Amino acid sequence: ESPSQLKVSMSGDHCPDILALENGDFIMIGADVTQEYESRLPDDVRIANDESMVMIHAATVRSAMEKLVSTGYSNASS
Repeated sequence: ESPSQLKVSMSGDHCPDILALENGDFIMIGADVTQEYESRLPDDVRIANDESMVMIHAATVRSAMEKLVSTGYSNASS
């Protein structure tokens, strides 16, 4: 479902989403929360200089999981 259908975005300027790429990888679009949450990570978790933490709504994750299960999605690179 789209962000507006999930009621996690009512405008076009904030659209959290999870997109599947042709190679089986995913792109996640969400609010960058790296600076806010990096200090809260467990000691054994690190964020590389070229990585960011993004927050996406639970409804977006649940919708993506349901779609993956219902379509029998499997990673194309496996």
